[in-house]
Amino acid sequence: MTNQEAIKVIQTEAECVRRNILNQCDRQCRFCDLLLEDKQVNEAYDCAIIALRNQEREKWHPINPDDLDSFPNDDRFVLVSFSNYEGVDIARWRMDAEGGMFCPGDEDYPYTRSGIYVNAWRECPERWTDTDVDDRI
Repeated sequence: MTNQEAIKVIQTEAECVRRNILNQCDRQCRFCDLLLEDKQVNEAYDCAIIALRNQEREKWHPINPDDLDSFPNDDRFVLVSFSNYEGVDIARWRMDAEGGMFCPGDEDYPYTRSGIYVNAWRECPERWTDTDVDDRI
C-alpha cells in the first residue's frame, strides 16, 4: 500500500468513526457507502506507524550537557549540527573517562579540539534502495 492509499483509507475510516459518534451510522458496514475491509484499514495503520517512526527518527535532538539522555546511547554514526559552523557532519558519540565526546567519523579526537561545538544530533538516514522509487514505506 502506498502512502497516498494509506492516507485515503485512514481518512475514510475517520469519517466512518465521525458518523458513528454522531449516531449517523450503526457500524453495519455492509450497508455503508464508506465500505472498507479490515485488511485495508490494518495495512493503512501499519503504514502510518512506519511513517511516524521514520518521522521520529528524522528529528533533531538538542544537546543538553547536564542531561546524559540528550546524547546518543551507543557508539554509532549520527548526523551532527554545530553552534558555530553552518554545515553538518557524520560523527560518533564516544564515552571516555571525562564523560563523552562527539568525534568526526571514525576519528578518536573530539570536535572541540578544533573549536567546533555540537549543538544537536539526529539519526543518519537509511541508505537508498531501488524499492524507494515506488513510494512505498
